[in-house]
Amino acid sequence: MFKKSQFTSNVFIYILIVIIIVFTLLLSFGGMRDFRQSEKKAEIQSFVVTLENTLKHQNTKGRGGIDTVSFSLPSDVDKICFIDSNEQFSPHSFLDLTKDKEIYKDKNLFFFPSGKFSPARINYVKLNESENPLCVNVANNKLNLRLTTLTNEVLVEAINDNDIIQNCVIVPGSGVGNPDEKIDIVFLGFGYKNKTFFTQDIEWYVSDSLLQIEPFLGNKNKFNIWMIDKGEPDCSITDYIFCDSLSVNKLVSNCPNDYIFVLVDRGLLDINVRSSALSNMVKINTRDNPLVLVHEFGHSFANLADEYTDDYYESWFDAEDYPNCDYEGCSSWSSVDNTDCIRGCSTNEFYRSIDVSIMRNYDKSEEYGILNEGIIKERLEEYK
Repeated sequence: MFKKSQFTSNVFIYILIVIIIVFTLLLSFGGMRDFRQSEKKAEIQSFVVTLENTLKHQNTKGRGGIDTVSFSLPSDVDKICFIDSNEQFSPHSFLDLTKDKEIYKDKNLFFFPSGKFSPARINYVKLNESENPLCVNVANNKLNLRLTTLTNEVLVEAINDNDIIQNCVIVPGSGVGNPDEKIDIVFLGFGYKNKTFFTQDIEWYVSDSLLQIEPFLGNKNKFNIWMIDKGEPDCSITDYIFCDSLSVNKLVSNCPNDYIFVLVDRGLLDINVRSSALSNMVKINTRDNPLVLVHEFGHSFANLADEYTDDYYESWFDAEDYPNCDYEGCSSWSSVDNTDCIRGCSTNEFYRSIDVSIMRNYDKSEEYGILNEGIIKERLEEYK
């Protein structure tokens, strides 16, 4: 009996010791984590002081003096943004920064990812008018800058253009409204050697194609249309255009992006390469009829199905998943005036509401048709 009691007592002691050890280790790990975070905050404070002193020293040099400098930063910092309060700020160039700027109105130096380190205020900073904010990637814990002495200011630039985080550029002719209320379309280019050609293609697709077709024509004010003119996604071309979604999302991450259009330079393409739409990404063969963009946007924006037939759809297509295809009799739109019920909508099993439309033959028609326009209008009503 005594041995049994002693054994039970020993087990209890061992368990208690284990609990104490585990608790001590947890406290130690927590303490180490807190200590490391304090170290990183100290590194940030040291960086801010060093940067301020460097700018102050640069400002004492003769006007036009240029130096390149490199600063070390904690591995937690991916990018740094500067703001010049004396220049016009582009509020949509980097969305996370815009949010932080509203909170820290007196700060002009921001660290990202946001929330880990407090923004700071430094003097002497001058930015190019076209680069406000200036957001620079931190590579291998290093921030590399070019400093040019001006009059009582120092122009701050990235040494390498590739280090600059892609800014959103509003497409000429597009309005700029609240991204939370508008349809934000971002254009990316692949294979363009000439930035001017890329810009011209965008303007052509927007003004002569997308916004010339109803119901988009009557709802132009509901669109913000952007372009990113630096960098390009990772794409490949076979019978289709394939673009790596990670590379696309990285490029547009700082831009309002409900829908993404990737234009591929016509010099890389054959007319038979197919454009496509998957989710919110549309890839366009620029050798094709310009209305191909309107066709593909019908898929992406309003979930409209192809109204031509293709063997590709035979094994899986279901009209119940698409608002513009129906079974024989077309009960879904039989009460809609001036609509038909014509066999052939992705497969020969289903029916469409119009003989020829953008969703069937975009090279023969410049209209979606009454039913499809109504479907698109319902989506447009969600925006202001």
